[in-house]
Amino acid sequence: FFQMPVNTLRRYKRHFKLLTRPGMNKAQLADHVARHFKSIPVIEKEALTYFIYMAKNYKSRFDQNIWSILVPRVLFRFTIQMMRSARRSGRRVKVVSQTS
Repeated sequence: FFQMPVNTLRRYKRHFKLLTRPGMNKAQLADHVARHFKSIPVIEKEALTYFIYMAKNYKSRFDQNIWSILVPRVLFRFTIQMMRSARRSGRRVKVVSQTS
């Protein structure tokens, strides 16, 4: 979080409606955001299963992209985010297992 731009941290703060004092510097804001992010519970088994599903099904879309080195990290974070939002809204995430 300390490597993220200030605008990204502010958007995160706004999205999750975090209460902070006005005039926080980047380091303080990053620390506050990091604490909030770590406090969100994640069911690891579900997140990993969904990550593998997404990696298998959307692999070809990322193969030709220059960002393919970053895909595992980004996809994992995206997967966790999707699982959290689904859980908050009460939806069930259907994970289809494919064997090769």
